Amino acid sequence: MLQCSGPSLAFVVVVVVMRAIVALPVYADSPRPGSSATQAPVRLDDIHVRATSDQPAVPVQTVPQQDLARETVQSTSSHSVSRALEELPDLYIRQNESFRLGATTIRMQGAEPNKVAVLIDGRRMLGGADGVVDLRDLPVELIERIEVRRGIAGTFTDSEAMGGSVNIVSRLPGDTPEWSAKMAGGSFDRVFGSLYHGGRWRTLRYAVAYEHDEFALAQQFGAISRQFEGARSDAKQVRDNVFVRAVAQPAVDHQVLGTVHFLPVREGPLSRRVNWTADLGFSGNLRHFGKLSIGGGRYRFDRQNDLPGFEEDVGFEQWFGDATYALPPLLIADTQNSVTAGWRLRRPSIELNPLRAARTDDFPGFTRTVRGRTWLYSPFLQYDWTNLSTVSAVLGISFDLHSRFGLAPNPRAVLTWRPGDQFRLSMAAGRGFRAPDLLQLFDVDLNNVVAGSDRPTGYAILGDRNLRPEFDYALNIEADWVPTGGLVFGAAGFHHAFRNLIDVVLRCANSRQCSPGFSHPFPTLAGQVFQYANVASAQTAGFEVSSQVLLHELVRPWPHAWEATFRMAYGYLYSRNGSDRPGETGNELPFRPPHRFIPSVLVRWPAQELRIKFWATYEDRTFTDLLNTPDQIAGAHWLANARAEWGIGAWAERGLPATLGTVLKGTSLFFEAYNIADREFGVPGPLTRLAGRRSLLAGVHVQQ
Repeated sequence: MLQCSGPSLAFVVVVVVMRAIVALPVYADSPRPGSSATQAPVRLDDIHVRATSDQPAVPVQTVPQQDLARETVQSTSSHSVSRALEELPDLYIRQNESFRLGATTIRMQGAEPNKVAVLIDGRRMLGGADGVVDLRDLPVELIERIEVRRGIAGTFTDSEAMGGSVNIVSRLPGDTPEWSAKMAGGSFDRVFGSLYHGGRWRTLRYAVAYEHDEFALAQQFGAISRQFEGARSDAKQVRDNVFVRAVAQPAVDHQVLGTVHFLPVREGPLSRRVNWTADLGFSGNLRHFGKLSIGGGRYRFDRQNDLPGFEEDVGFEQWFGDATYALPPLLIADTQNSVTAGWRLRRPSIELNPLRAARTDDFPGFTRTVRGRTWLYSPFLQYDWTNLSTVSAVLGISFDLHSRFGLAPNPRAVLTWRPGDQFRLSMAAGRGFRAPDLLQLFDVDLNNVVAGSDRPTGYAILGDRNLRPEFDYALNIEADWVPTGGLVFGAAGFHHAFRNLIDVVLRCANSRQCSPGFSHPFPTLAGQVFQYANVASAQTAGFEVSSQVLLHELVRPWPHAWEATFRMAYGYLYSRNGSDRPGETGNELPFRPPHRFIPSVLVRWPAQELRIKFWATYEDRTFTDLLNTPDQIAGAHWLANARAEWGIGAWAERGLPATLGTVLKGTSLFFEAYNIADREFGVPGPLTRLAGRRSLLAGVHVQQ
């Protein structure tokens, strides 16, 4: 049931939506091609945007990149980054992941979430011991824009980013202070609020963002955990997201950057976690000696689960550092040449206290503390070559030296042809490398342990210190075409060949039936034992095509008071499993719909500060298990969504006393509806439900 800040607010929002539908105003979904908001640098670690003219043109950077402006993100959701990313057909956003109770994760080009890099201002964000980021943890109020890079060039110096990368560029104010606030309520007892303030003090610029989000998870998806059964079915999941960023400029062309990100989450009545990151860095132009950047920090993740049978404590931390030195560009025969050298360090460690509540004399193995650590050093070289007329290229190689797996050189290359301002074609190829995470190496995960008459029952998942790294051999091609103002076309194709993929395998059906050569670590446990192993290869391939029509730019002069943007995108994904386990070879990989079609229309009436957006997603049937079991297929479906926002400042200035009108300037009311038709889909049962019930949200946004 929709809950908002009061009956009057709900009435105003309904009136606004009805008025918008009748008037058909339109708002441009993304910045005009060629504007400053669409341009980005070649490297993700450089967050400055190149200034360009207003003439429509394809982006100039060699490494292909798609930018989602802040307005685009705000046109889809007030509280979730995932809503904006869902409109890109080669990105599959899965809701209701069973780990961390309903997490939202991202797959790109068929690659698993642990092979997609999520960054904030070019620095890798971590999401726990396995590194997978829950998109619900990203603060929306912080975002200036989102940069999406597909495939092997996702982060050119990060070998783990096989599927691609999503970089969140944070807001920083100019010379005048900025602040904004949101307050909203909605379905499933949701209460959302956010605050943002940015300012400048002498040479220091700073930004502070805070978000509070709480909702009854089981009301939307069902009892996905025993934590939400019975009297706890209305328990809330609560996030408090704090992000602080400061940039000091002690001298011209020198910057010192510091960031603190603190995120406590009450996942359920019996489970909680805390993520926090702190980092500090320096970047500067050394005049005739090139450019230097250096930084480092610490990430910490702690999780505690008190659910009977699943009690555990997990502590994970990672120290990280990086340094990059770029020589000054050198002009040779009408070409620009530059060389960049760098170094990355990762030192993760983990501590596990499995099933700490089951402390009995008969089962001492359940209570021992498990510790593990590794390190990764990655020197890299990058050469940028730019023909001053049409052709440019980036060649790079990272030397990933892992404490358990030795040295793995991983090359990459991108070649771009840009014959003019209206067309760009890029091709990328390379090899990706991902070492097993610490859970896969050292985990001792005991689950559903219940004491019986003579021995406990349950199951165990174990790490394997003999695992091998995963590899990917990838090829990508992307094209952008802007034939005229108001028309934008894009296309992309890809192929990935994954090797040594890691998954869990059954080692013991019970305490007396184990695989040859495997010793049961808990012989008094009456249950199954699983272990991580390199069990599969896989292939993914596909393409994406998209078109965008800015009607008010295409038709000149535009005779109406409203503006309109139409967008259509289609993505096809081919995936095949090469597992050596019976029944899996040749099957489609789970949670990868073969066909996705996404139409949208966004309208704006500038004079009334009114905008409204409708969009829908079609997904073909989706397998949810590796065996492709017929009764585990999520059928084809449509999901429809809408969002409306009305800035009441113009109306208030005309219809209210001057003082009140000034106070309300910069204030807007918004209304959001997701899965409008209330179409639940997936496999019966809360753990495999891929979309929850209809979700409504209404609130107020104030910014100055």
